[in-house]
Amino acid sequence: MIPHSQYLQVGDQILDVNGQSFLDISHADAVKVLKSSKHMMMTIKDIGKLPFARTTFDHTEWVKEKELPKRPQSARPTVK
Repeated sequence: MIPHSQYLQVGDQILDVNGQSFLDISHADAVKVLKSSKHMMMTIKDIGKLPFARTTFDHTEWVKEKELPKRPQSARPTVK
């Protein structure tokens, strides 16, 4: 199988490096492993999304003042 790129891509998950599993490793330990050698054998998985990314949809629309619900008189701020 030929990889689509020789570089890591956004959304790739590192499964192991030089035989050491990255599935349950601290960030500090992962950095040590990655900095320890110029030549690495890596197993990666394209998960196709950003880790911890969330997509938010917001539905905003203009409302005419006449369509706004009436507030009780006491809820209005007073200007002095």
